[in-house]
Amino acid sequence: MTRTLTYGNVTIAATPAEAGVNTVVRVANTGVEEAAFQVEVSVKVGGEVSSHRFWFQGVPPGETGEQDATLAGQTRTDDLGKPEIYLDDLRRIG
Repeated sequence: MTRTLTYGNVTIAATPAEAGVNTVVRVANTGVEEAAFQVEVSVKVGGEVSSHRFWFQGVPPGETGEQDATLAGQTRTDDLGKPEIYLDDLRRIG
């Protein structure tokens, strides 16, 4: 069961899996010039919180960058229900 969080130009999708929570981050460049972004995300499953910083470089104007990572890998996520998603930090760099 996937949980999704959208905030401005960022969308985060978290899907529990056997190895942890598959987390996909998409950031849209709504500006008129190529840009880089730093996005820090936390995912909470049960009592465990895992964080990851995503770096998006060279996202063209009007395009969306996408990256993924597995978070909360120490917990059996199939028994703990939906993950909670937190957008800890969002920065446009350049």
